[in-house]
Amino acid sequence: MKKNQIAYACFTDEMLNVLREMKGKTFKSYEYDATDKFDHATFRLRLNLGTFAIDLSNELHMLPLWGRDEPDAIVDEIAYFKCEKAKLSDPFPYGIETKAYMVDERIKAVRVIRNEIYIEKFDFTVIMDYALIIETRWHTYAFSREVSFGDDITIAMDSIAKVFTNEQVIADWSDDESAPDYDGEPGEGWIAATTRQIIEL
Repeated sequence: MKKNQIAYACFTDEMLNVLREMKGKTFKSYEYDATDKFDHATFRLRLNLGTFAIDLSNELHMLPLWGRDEPDAIVDEIAYFKCEKAKLSDPFPYGIETKAYMVDERIKAVRVIRNEIYIEKFDFTVIMDYALIIETRWHTYAFSREVSFGDDITIAMDSIAKVFTNEQVIADWSDDESAPDYDGEPGEGWIAATTRQIIEL
């Protein structure tokens, strides 16, 4: 395996600019698959603003490091956040029937929670976004990944504690020999390290 590899599983600069456009706009509502729970979306939802919408997805993609046939690959496919601007009149992707949750509040601030995860054993770093935070005058809305490698999105209002914690990030990216489910050989495990950045848009 090549050393000093960095994988980017996060919003691009262009996507961050799209999210930045939300500031000062009216957050009309958010919507997602009508069959999902009220605080949980499966891989995709839509944020409806006064004049446009943003499709937020957390879909599976190949990690841009190595192929599936690499014998020492840590992961080969993970879900990570992407977003794109849409018209309010655009149909929801994949023809999914949705349910909308009304907000109708002006957006004061938009933040992205980003973690840098490092695995010393492989000299491997991944930059991953874990949540989109939207703050209005009255409430704070968090759209957070539920696990590092899955495509579910947890939705919380005024409960930032539900955002994926650093401890959870470390647990997901580690192969901890002290864990009850560890099935590797002695000395083959590893503990990941992480730092968290809150990006103000």
